[in-house]
Amino acid sequence: MRLLVWSNIIMLSVIVILSLFLSAFYLDWKEEKTMNVLKVTTENPMARYFLDNYPNAKVQGYMISEEYVEKNIEEIRKDCGDEFEEQDYWKFQYIEQRENKSMSMWIAPKTGDVVCIIQEIFRPDVIIPFGIKQYREELTVKRGQGLKESINFFNVNGNQTYYIEVKVVEKPPWELKIEPPTRLYKPVEKEPVSMNVKMEPSKLELVKPEKYPSDVTYIELEDIDGFVKSKPVTISILETPQPIPFREYEKEYYNLTLNVTSRYFFGRRSMLHESHIINYTVMLE
Repeated sequence: MRLLVWSNIIMLSVIVILSLFLSAFYLDWKEEKTMNVLKVTTENPMARYFLDNYPNAKVQGYMISEEYVEKNIEEIRKDCGDEFEEQDYWKFQYIEQRENKSMSMWIAPKTGDVVCIIQEIFRPDVIIPFGIKQYREELTVKRGQGLKESINFFNVNGNQTYYIEVKVVEKPPWELKIEPPTRLYKPVEKEPVSMNVKMEPSKLELVKPEKYPSDVTYIELEDIDGFVKSKPVTISILETPQPIPFREYEKEYYNLTLNVTSRYFFGRRSMLHESHIINYTVMLE
């Protein structure tokens, strides 16, 4: 009986010591994770940019529950993309009230990874109602192969939504494809309009977001030092003639000309905003 009592005492002592050890280990682990999260809030490139440029900004952090995320997941995914998971998060807000600048950072507490950044760091002084970014004017394609070339359309701090249509005026003698294809858009109580993409106004951002929805494309505007949402249209030459083995070919040159029109709605009617000609020289080698 005495041995049993001492065995129980020894077992209880072991359990207490093990519990204290695990508790200390858990607290150290939890503290380490918390320190990692706090480290991210100052060392993340976007966070550094914001704090360097707005040193008087206030930083507020709080835990967002999985239940809240589940209830608001559709709205959150509009800013953070379809991959945003339903779980607990740390959310930190950076606020510069005097200049009306802000940024939100979502951090997964288990890993310390930044999963989404929503920024309100804009340049309202830049206004480009309709812009086109053509990356190059000369295209090279090898015999028996094809190529793809994108044109990006953007609208910085504008006040209209534009409907962009791309038509082929002149092309090389090969099959050519435009994506998205031209379609007839029929808004409610307005006349139909032919378009490839619809471009809403967007703001020029000083820093490219690290996370954004998969259907959004950001391009850099080097001449005004900023990033903007854009809508790309891709021009594809599917395939050129197959070469004959051991035969030498001279380079051939062709013109590819596109007519780009942008339209907007005035009341129920669609109005022409601008018309542009885009030229490429296609070299077959």
